[in-house]
Amino acid sequence: MAARPVLIAQISDLHITTPGALAYDRVDTAAALTRAIDTLNQMSPRPHLIVISGDIAHSALPEEYEHASKLLGTLQMPFAAIPGNHDRRTPMRRALPDPAYGTAEGALNAVRRVGELDILLIDSTVPGASHGELDAATLAWLDNTPGGVGDAAGSVVFAPSALQHRHRAY
Repeated sequence: MAARPVLIAQISDLHITTPGALAYDRVDTAAALTRAIDTLNQMSPRPHLIVISGDIAHSALPEEYEHASKLLGTLQMPFAAIPGNHDRRTPMRRALPDPAYGTAEGALNAVRRVGELDILLIDSTVPGASHGELDAATLAWLDNTPGGVGDAAGSVVFAPSALQHRHRAY
């Protein structure tokens, strides 16, 4: 029997500010996200998963993540978020808790099974830097996860920041 089609939507660079504030003193990112969510909620067929790949908050303030969480709560389908270079792990983990993140500290790596696909969400952020990198713990997670997840027909990988690693190519 053939695998069923899987529809994944990706949104990125939300840059959500505190309520009422504008990003770059001119962009209402909350309104833009609300329009995107309205569009996603009206899609037919609906996506099986929404991947939010980075820069959820504009300045990485806890209030920005709380605002983003409230806005994302109107999505009528599952979503998974991974941080980008503007994000900070601790406030993001608090506002957007996800058991798939695994550990209470460190990278916010996660796997989601959608149909017969494993969706690997890789946190490549380097705290305080604008580039991405796979740290030792993430490399170990990546080495062990696909074989331990199950009998997926395939995998799709999302990593929001440009990756730099001297020993492996991903």
